[in-house]
Amino acid sequence: TGYTGGKIRWLQQEEPDNFARTRLILNPKDYIRYRLTGECLTEVSDASGTGLYDVRNNAWCRPLLEKIGLDPGLFPPVVESTAIAGHIDKAAASLTGLPEGIPVAGGGGDAVISTTGLGLIQPGRIGVTLGTSGVVAMGLPEFLPNPQGSLQVFRGNSPGTFTAMGVTLAAAGSYQWFRNALGQYESAEAKRQGKSAFQLLDAAAAVTPAGAGGLIFLPYLTGERCPLNDPDARGAFVGLTSLHGKGHFARSVMEGVAFSLRQVYDLIIGHNQAWMASGELVLAGGGAVSRLWRQILADVFNLPARTVFGSAEGGSFGAALVAGVAAGVWADLSEAVRLVRPESETLPIPENLPVYEKLYRRYVGLYPALRWNDHDE
Repeated sequence: TGYTGGKIRWLQQEEPDNFARTRLILNPKDYIRYRLTGECLTEVSDASGTGLYDVRNNAWCRPLLEKIGLDPGLFPPVVESTAIAGHIDKAAASLTGLPEGIPVAGGGGDAVISTTGLGLIQPGRIGVTLGTSGVVAMGLPEFLPNPQGSLQVFRGNSPGTFTAMGVTLAAAGSYQWFRNALGQYESAEAKRQGKSAFQLLDAAAAVTPAGAGGLIFLPYLTGERCPLNDPDARGAFVGLTSLHGKGHFARSVMEGVAFSLRQVYDLIIGHNQAWMASGELVLAGGGAVSRLWRQILADVFNLPARTVFGSAEGGSFGAALVAGVAAGVWADLSEAVRLVRPESETLPIPENLPVYEKLYRRYVGLYPALRWNDHDE
């Protein structure tokens, strides 16, 4: 996986005969549009994800394409996500049963259009997705410089906007590892009770005070991508004493993941603190089902944490909003995302804030302190 540009270079170098036969490069959704409409186009968010697009200036990066020996003619015209990018043609209507002439929107790349489904088109709302990996994202009104390459910056689905995001490699995946490696008792007991093992682990963690007795978990189980781009980073429990029990370990994993996501958030808003004035977290993904994890995130970020209706649909909901704007159902995405209504709300607990702020600062210092042990000199 990764940026499309790297895959194109691989084909160019490893399968030169197949590359020589290539006439046009389309992302999967754009190939589907071609089959439906006959139009060879892409749109700004997916173009941004190729690694070959000048996101700031909204055009293919010709100097880069020329430097790596790619003909700019291989890449299609680019439209806005909410533009009408074709209509169902007669052949597609015959094959699919869809009425001829239905408009087809530009659409969006999966990462960006999922954030649109959470209502992230302007600053002030930060999206956190607790899947196997973790995603922290925010819509922005201007380009975000990213000289270290720690974040990913895309053109947004709303014209003239941008989306910044950072992806950690083991968010809810860390909790799953913990259950599989150290939660055999909970797994067996959950089966007996007809519950989830995560419910039992959550219960043990919930009666453990905030801060897990000083036990800190580093969630670098498969290296890390953001906020630390280091494939050799390794996970750890730090601060272990004889007083720590299963609940401390479970809570430490949840807190360590929250700290890693907070680091990504700090990277994004570090460029402009005003972006988060009166802000909120919007949570999605399987981990957001946990009431305790929602509380920990609200406390670590010191922001209200909400789940929203439609988040379970992921990118499909964002795509429906984009298509509705293209079809004229809504004037623009600012109007469309009003459909993104709160489902639950979790407010920070004031007495937990200083505990987590102190622990977070300690957490941030652990990677550089332990890095010597993770890397062969």
